[in-house]
Amino acid sequence: MDSLVWTRPYTTLGGSVSVSFRSLPGGYAFSAGQSAGFAGLRFGPLDLRAGAGVSLLNLDSLGTGLRASLGSPRTSASLGLRFASVRVDLGAHLEYLWRWSGPDVYVCGLGVVVSLLQTQLGPRFQ
Repeated sequence: MDSLVWTRPYTTLGGSVSVSFRSLPGGYAFSAGQSAGFAGLRFGPLDLRAGAGVSLLNLDSLGTGLRASLGSPRTSASLGLRFASVRVDLGAHLEYLWRWSGPDVYVCGLGVVVSLLQTQLGPRFQ
C-alpha cells in the first residue's frame, strides 16, 4: 500500500493506492489498483477515519467460477491507535463489485491493519 497523509492537530486527510488479496466466505478476491481517499479526526493517539474509493480491477471466485469487475465503488471506516512507531487500525469496508458477467455482488468485511509509521520525507509545508 502506498499512501499520502496530511495531518493537523485534530484532523487527517489523505489517499492511498493498494493491491489486495482477500479470503471471503464463499471464495477469494484479488483487487489491483484499489484507490481511496479518506478524512478523519485525531484525538491524541486515537484516529477516526472514513473514506470512499474505487477498485480498478477485481478478480473473484465468489459463487461459481472466476469473475472480473471494473471500477467497483467502495466505502470504509476505521478506528486507529498510534504508538511510537506502529499504527494499528480496526476497519470495516463495503464494496459493490460490478461484474462483467454474472450477477453483481456486495462484499463487506472487517479487518486489522498493522503499519509502521515513517518519518516525513521532503520539506515541511506550514
